Parts: sequence; C-alpha cells; structure tokens
Amino acid sequence: MDRQTSRNMDVLKQRFPDVYESVANAPMAPSHQLVPTPAGVPTLKVTTPEGRSIHLHSPLDPLGEAQRIAAALPRQHRLLAVLGCGLFYHVQAALESWPVGEPVLLVEADPVVLRMALACTALDGLLGRPGLTLRLGDGPEALAEHLDRYGGAEIVSQLAVLRHLPAAELAPAYYRAAYQAVVGCRDYAECRLHDPALASFVDANFSGAPLRLDTLRARLPRGGNALHEARDVLHLMDALRHDGD
Repeated sequence: MDRQTSRNMDVLKQRFPDVYESVANAPMAPSHQLVPTPAGVPTLKVTTPEGRSIHLHSPLDPLGEAQRIAAALPRQHRLLAVLGCGLFYHVQAALESWPVGEPVLLVEADPVVLRMALACTALDGLLGRPGLTLRLGDGPEALAEHLDRYGGAEIVSQLAVLRHLPAAELAPAYYRAAYQAVVGCRDYAECRLHDPALASFVDANFSGAPLRLDTLRARLPRGGNALHEARDVLHLMDALRHDGD
C-alpha cells in the first residue's frame, strides 16, 4: 500500500469505520480496471456480467468532464447529496464551490469502486472535510435517517442532488431507490414548510423513522377522514411542486 492510499485509508477508518471495514475486505476485481487518459489522470472501466464496458469518467478528459458536471449543479442550496462517487473527480469539482461545513452526503454502491478510488486519488482532505458523510450501500431508510440528522425541514428542503449517471448504469436499481429516497425526504420537507398545519397533524399521528413524501402518502389510508384529507393535501402539494419545476 503506497503512502497516498495509506493516508486515505487512515482517514476513512477514523471518520467512517463501517465503510472502512467493507472497503478493506473488498477484493480487487478483474472487471474493474484503471485506464490511463490523455489528461494524465485515469478513468475507471467496469465490465458488466453481460460483457458491456462502462467508463465511470471520460476516457479523454475526466477532470474537464467533472467541471462541466459541477457547473450544472443547482446553487443556493444548503445540503448536497452525490449519488455515485466513481473516482471522486466530480465530487471534488462540486465541492470547490460548496461552503466548507455545509452538509454533504456521498453515496456509493460498490466497495470495489471505492477501494480503487482510494488507491489512485488523494482523498484524505475530502474525507476529513467537516459536514461530509460517506455511505456505502445504504438502503433508502438508512439514507433518510442520515438526511434527518442534518437538521429540520428548512435544511432538507434545500437539498441539491448530483446523480453520477455512469454509476447509475452499473447499479440502476440501487441508485434509483437512493434517488427516490433522498428526493422523497426533500419533498416531504417542502410540504412541512408550506403547510404547518399538515406538519403538526403528521407529528401528532406518526412517529419513528424519518418520513419521505412517498412513504407517508402510502401510509395514509383512503377514506373520508382527517387522514384522507392529509393524503389529498400531499398529492396536491406534490402536483404543484412538479408543476413549478
């Protein structure tokens, strides 16, 4: 293990010990290959079980691609979720303009991808960044809990989501569920802010795990009562939100 990888692993172990254990035990896979590029930094090529080759970053200019991805990120948000880390080029580019200390949630599905990123990219500074959380393979409920820890509806409603599309090609079901989970949390937070009466009603009738708009709506029964009225409000607010997109 070279010095850069050792520094990365040391910070990972200190900040996210459960992720460290999964990465340290992940075997290197012949399906995952670092490939040189003309830009001087590698891309990662993954061969799927079906024989398809997917480059997680541009085979020509990964850093330029990362800057373009980051430039498209919505501004004036207080919480960032990145779904798919790859070799972290787009993560680093996005965080260049993200205030230090503002919450960031990084989500990766594949421990081998994360292990290879730690072996080829200096990430000790990024992993030690205040406010940053790295999760590996967490399900929707766990991701909702992490967002809930960042604060109330005012913060979660200002969530920006950066989806790494090549990662989504490798694990479409996982990243689809992750996206629905974090967006569901944001949508529910928006509903709470725009309708305090609805927020009070939900607080009085539900407890336990953090709620998402989709899961809350599914738990409200159909019928002519207050729960049904709350369900109608949630549907209406969701429709209005999408109409304004």
